[in-house]
Amino acid sequence: MDAAAATTVHIRLRGSKTNQSGLTTARMLRRSGHRFLCPVLGAILLLRARQNLPMDLPAATYRSEIGAIESVSARRVANKIQEAAILSGGDPKAYSTHSLRSGGATNMYRSGVDALTIQFHGRWASDTFKIYTRLCTESVSAIAARMVSGVKSSTTLQ
Repeated sequence: MDAAAATTVHIRLRGSKTNQSGLTTARMLRRSGHRFLCPVLGAILLLRARQNLPMDLPAATYRSEIGAIESVSARRVANKIQEAAILSGGDPKAYSTHSLRSGGATNMYRSGVDALTIQFHGRWASDTFKIYTRLCTESVSAIAARMVSGVKSSTTLQ
């Protein structure tokens, strides 16, 4: 597989908290342009790590050091997130696997992505993602500046 030639990755998602019916949901992700944070690179690395495993196994499956086939658990992911919080001086109790979803929604919002795209891409079943989206300092500063800059257009309700 030529990683340099790949431009997109197609993924199928089966069953999750937001898809309890188990129906498959497909997504296509393009290269991000970032050296490391790229879904195409992630898919290629995942395929390489799984090269000797049957393709019908879930993506988060790997062969352990003793050769057993194991899956990455939500608890293990949560532990790694909490370890990272500690290393960065944060409170580990404030972070969980849900932090990935709210962080993803927040970064999309901060990048100017519209709400419908955030909801679709994050597979949010409702608009509750808005509750988890964190305003950044830049957004709050911009709002304050716009509030005090004066009226620039008609304020008459149409």
